[in-house]
Amino acid sequence: MPSIIPGFLKKPKKELTPQQRNFKLFAIGALLLLGGLSMIIAANFYLPPSLKQELITLISLIIACIGGVMAIIGYVKLLLSRINHFINRS
Repeated sequence: MPSIIPGFLKKPKKELTPQQRNFKLFAIGALLLLGGLSMIIAANFYLPPSLKQELITLISLIIACIGGVMAIIGYVKLLLSRINHFINRS
């Protein structure tokens, strides 16, 4: 009998390593950052100067800031785990 649950909703077969988790955090943060910045540019080009444009730009800026912080944290954690791996390698 085929499963009704789609593949993306199933539990992963194995846990992610710390480096994979850190890279995932970095990648999601970078995508949020780029998405927020592209929304700011799109609002600047396609919307007339108004309160609506300012609100969309503010929301986009908040998304971009959250994404930037996530990307920085993910990158630093990835860097530290790689340094730790090379130092403790026997």
